[in-house]
Amino acid sequence: MAFEETGLGEALVKRLTEIGFTTPTPIQKKAIPIALRGQDIIGLAQTGTGKTAAFLLPILSVQSERHQKSRNPSVLILEPTRELAFQVQESLKRFDPEENLKSVLLIGGDPMGLQERALKKPHHIIIATPGRLMDFIDRGKLLMYGVQHVVIDEADRMLDMGFIPDVDKILKVLPKTRQTLLFSATMAPDIRALVEHYMMLPKTVEVKEQRSKASIEQTAILVNDTHKREALRKILREHPNLNVVVFCNRKKDIDELKSSLTRHKFSAGAIHGDMSQEMRNKTLQSFKDGKLNILIASDVLARGVDIEGLGMVVNFNVPLQVEDYIHRIGRTGRADMKGLAFTLVNTKEKSLLKNIEQHLSTTLNSETFKEEDAPVETKEHHRHPPSKKPEFDRVRILSEPVSSEPVIGFGAILPAFMAQKENPKKQLKS
Repeated sequence: MAFEETGLGEALVKRLTEIGFTTPTPIQKKAIPIALRGQDIIGLAQTGTGKTAAFLLPILSVQSERHQKSRNPSVLILEPTRELAFQVQESLKRFDPEENLKSVLLIGGDPMGLQERALKKPHHIIIATPGRLMDFIDRGKLLMYGVQHVVIDEADRMLDMGFIPDVDKILKVLPKTRQTLLFSATMAPDIRALVEHYMMLPKTVEVKEQRSKASIEQTAILVNDTHKREALRKILREHPNLNVVVFCNRKKDIDELKSSLTRHKFSAGAIHGDMSQEMRNKTLQSFKDGKLNILIASDVLARGVDIEGLGMVVNFNVPLQVEDYIHRIGRTGRADMKGLAFTLVNTKEKSLLKNIEQHLSTTLNSETFKEEDAPVETKEHHRHPPSKKPEFDRVRILSEPVSSEPVIGFGAILPAFMAQKENPKKQLKS
């Protein structure tokens, strides 16, 4: 099936051809025709299957034909994180470069004043995180009566982050006669309750993970915590031509690891939740542009953020949840490309690794990092600690006569020293 056969508008299909989109992915084949008919959809698909286009393209096709000029939005897209919201807006601009449909980004971390001014201009689409959207609704700064399409993306992630109560409040203020498109990797009871309460006879489309296990070569490196940084540097040096995302479980580790890699002359950047949105966007763009080779990140980057042609993922820590591991390594091995995934495992993390292997019904390649595998500078440091012999030699020499000439004792020079102190102009002679 080609995009022309999905029912999308001619102009949009032409644009897709220009940017190299010729064949829809399985989730797009199933979802786009249903969405174009106005039906509600439950889309069950893992990240990386093309679901962003699966909801953006039919909405763009329908809204472009209506040529609405309104200061109130007709489309609401809810995303669990700022990165995902930003990426959806970037995809929107790619599909609609002339911005016939104006979008406004409402996310935490950006000044509310700037976003409020953007809302006063004509716009069609709001892309928002639930918390920031609720801020505007509670303050009476946003009217939602014109919304015709609502997208709840990464619903399982919304649940994990505690956003379902906010999503529930948002759906209550939206018009009942609307189309709702919900996408999730799993269907938990709380998400099912949303579906039953707010969606009208939804059509379920499900796509299993399309990538074969062979597309991502997964390796576990058994290593003590004291040598994890050395093991990471060894991996990076063995794959110098690949761009890499390194995932950490703690924000503290991210900053420390970035400083360590920078000291060792690696081109590295960092992204985590404590950074400003502007800095996060700037760092991510630098990585995508090739200005940085290594990006150290928390799980904020693991879900949904698409980095084209990512060659390798390294888990500096084993993820606490199996799903987080799947999403992390899912950043690589896309679009029929091979990917590499390394996970550094200490003794305490072996049980977490076992859970991952049992869930995936596989056994990861396993290697053991030994101290002699450390980079040369570290190995030499451990093998040849600084000797104290020079200090001993210096003491020994000072305790021996340095020549056969008589040594003038302290008692011989003391009178002359006192005389000079009383008369500074007089030169001390020996």
